[in-house]
Amino acid sequence: MTFWEQLTNVMDAFVELKQQYPSLDCLNIGGGMPHQSSFLTSPSADGSADKGNPEVHMSIVDRIVSYVMTRCRDAELDEPHLFTEFGTYTVADSAINIFGIKAQKQ
Repeated sequence: MTFWEQLTNVMDAFVELKQQYPSLDCLNIGGGMPHQSSFLTSPSADGSADKGNPEVHMSIVDRIVSYVMTRCRDAELDEPHLFTEFGTYTVADSAINIFGIKAQKQ
């Protein structure tokens, strides 16, 4: 199932829940959003990497927000606060170096 199919399912559930529970005002759309330093390998709409194109990242964010707003507007609901979780693209590269002292110079 593609991201967009999953997002459609999530929005179907959100609309139904929001109609039953009007105080619901947040929506977590899961993980995988690129971080600031991953723009050199931003994911494209099909999930593949598009190297060196930060506009791809912003295009995906714009599409997600637009889709959520449209679905809410069509259902006559207030738009939720959107959240994402850490995922493949959100977790920045990190490392740890462990050194051992083998000898000491006199």
